[in-house]
Amino acid sequence: VLVTLSPVELRYELDRQRAAVLQVRARLGLGPTDPLPRDPSQVASVQRAAAEMFDAGQKNLRAEQLFRDKLISQQQLDEAATRFKGARATHDLALQEVEQLKAQLQSSETAVKIAEKKLADTAIRAPFPGAIKQRRVSAGEFVRVQSPVAVVVRTDQLRARLAVPEKWAGVVKTGTPVEVRVEAYPNEAFRGTVVRINPAVTQETRTFEVEALIPNADGRLKPGFFIQASIPSDLTEKILLAPDKAVSYRYGIYKVFVLKSSSTTASVEERDVQVGAHQDSQLEILAGLAAGDRVAVAVKGDLFAGAVVKEAPAKEAKE
Repeated sequence: VLVTLSPVELRYELDRQRAAVLQVRARLGLGPTDPLPRDPSQVASVQRAAAEMFDAGQKNLRAEQLFRDKLISQQQLDEAATRFKGARATHDLALQEVEQLKAQLQSSETAVKIAEKKLADTAIRAPFPGAIKQRRVSAGEFVRVQSPVAVVVRTDQLRARLAVPEKWAGVVKTGTPVEVRVEAYPNEAFRGTVVRINPAVTQETRTFEVEALIPNADGRLKPGFFIQASIPSDLTEKILLAPDKAVSYRYGIYKVFVLKSSSTTASVEERDVQVGAHQDSQLEILAGLAAGDRVAVAVKGDLFAGAVVKEAPAKEAKE
């Protein structure tokens, strides 16, 4: 339960609706748990009206016989006939009233269910197991209809949104494995599966969106992480690779140290680079290096701009 709303007024409303149901059942001659009769003639008010109609009918028949025998006047005969017609109309009205009460009872019982649901809805529950990312209300605060009360995130399985270049549209399919990396764990890959592919390409970036589900049972991945993803394929293209030991990560920036000259002993300069997929012991370099650049790897300690290094042997960034 995320939030509990004040239930006092809704409890009163539920009591009122339940009382309305009991009132209608009483008018039908039913107790709180008695089943509703299928035949309206079984209702007490209809049975009473039917008995009065039968009695008036019998009296009307006797009056007709007495009138033929000239024992009563025309007025007395008319009065008996009028009473019979009135009793029959009362019986028909009782039948109609029973049908109206049955419809009213159904409406009242529906109102009770709605009131029960509204009362149950005062306890606002999370739609799925997860964690509270943000709480939007405080105790005692007035909450309007449709006002958000909390932001809940599900962390056992995360949905990654990937922007894939359009040239890979024929490669990426639902069920394709995906490998993602995050800055928090730069040397570790997390694997998932493509579950949805947007059929449209974004005109500005010429990419299409792919959604992948990444298992996260240990909760190390956090919603909102920026990720880098790789999707295996049989297509080949030229990429620039550098040894992963030559790439350092500091304060959100990837750096390498490049030799300034081609001699076996030279100083190094620091360069910021953009990295891509991790392949075995090498990193894809998207920007910051050129083919043929020689990068330095520290044997002991850390490198710094201007440091003199010796080739032993050198490892080039290669295509």
